[in-house]
Amino acid sequence: MVIGILGPAVIAEESENSPSTETVEIPPTDISTTITRDEQNRQIKIETARLEMELAESLMKKKSDELKNLRSMMVEENNIVTVSEVNKAEEEYENAVSQFKKSKLNLQQVELDSLKDAWHLTVKSTRLYESRDGREMFSITLRNSSLPVRLVESSKVLGREIVISAQISARYADAVICNSQCTANDLIKYYGRIPEDKVAVAYSAAAPQYCPMDDVDLAAIQKQYGLDHPYILYVGTIEMRKNIRLMLEAFALIKKNKGIPHQMLLVGKVREHFDLLKVITELNLSQDVIVAGYVPDEDLPLLYNGADLFIYISLYEGFGLPPLEAMHCGTPVVTSNVSSLPEVVGDAAVMVDPYNVNEIADGIYKLLTDKKLRNK
Repeated sequence: MVIGILGPAVIAEESENSPSTETVEIPPTDISTTITRDEQNRQIKIETARLEMELAESLMKKKSDELKNLRSMMVEENNIVTVSEVNKAEEEYENAVSQFKKSKLNLQQVELDSLKDAWHLTVKSTRLYESRDGREMFSITLRNSSLPVRLVESSKVLGREIVISAQISARYADAVICNSQCTANDLIKYYGRIPEDKVAVAYSAAAPQYCPMDDVDLAAIQKQYGLDHPYILYVGTIEMRKNIRLMLEAFALIKKNKGIPHQMLLVGKVREHFDLLKVITELNLSQDVIVAGYVPDEDLPLLYNGADLFIYISLYEGFGLPPLEAMHCGTPVVTSNVSSLPEVVGDAAVMVDPYNVNEIADGIYKLLTDKKLRNK
């Protein structure tokens, strides 16, 4: 049995706090609503390859039935079947199986070529996985520097790395495991021809080191990371999808209107396309925002425990592990009310509209100042 495992709308994703994280989004299924001649030709090739695979599968099943019948006849008392006939039937069945596998891989390759032509992509790598029972999983990684990437219920950005093996692998897998219902819904909605009954959800979990710590040396943490005030923590890549600008705008708003003493500590890799320092300067937050970049994994539980609040108002997540890690450390969380994040936090966090800067600011200030809510 082939099982495809999908994380946050991805095939593979590294830690959010990683020196070389690659974020992968769901590609759109339709580039244009107009059916061009090229598109018609691509569809003809795909349907021809699919028909060849179906014919090969039909022949394989026929040869399998013939072989079973011959074997059953051999054990009968008055059998008229010779060993050579059975051996010939076995050879024909093996040839039919081989032909079916070839036609199946050919269909996958034709579909890949169609995607390449439609999106003007170049292949970065292809890999063929074979399970113990001999079935295959075809994984394709494509590269394109200017392909519009759809963020579900949010905006479009330009993606650099897109792993689209889900679109082909999931179609042929016997089961697909997603780590949120949101990812499962998006898989079915955007990739197409994937039956709902073979898609299952298995939620991710925080590692055991993320837990409350009574003996946290807050002064040592603050000194190590250049903090001299209580701090609000963010952990994750610094990019548009994470809604960093609006998060900083909300922080600047409550600094100005409420006079909170807090600084904000940003942990995670800064994407090349995101000019973080420019945003910080525009909002006059140079003295209030600390950009830590990548930090050692062993420091993360300490940073979570030392923070007065954790914020994560991403526009889209297939799961979103950092809020779960923060909650496991007992740190109050403000997060988005979209995509998978409500699944992750349940009723244990303050959820806000990630497009409303005033609502974000109110959520932060309320959770910082309402002791009853913080202890809830």
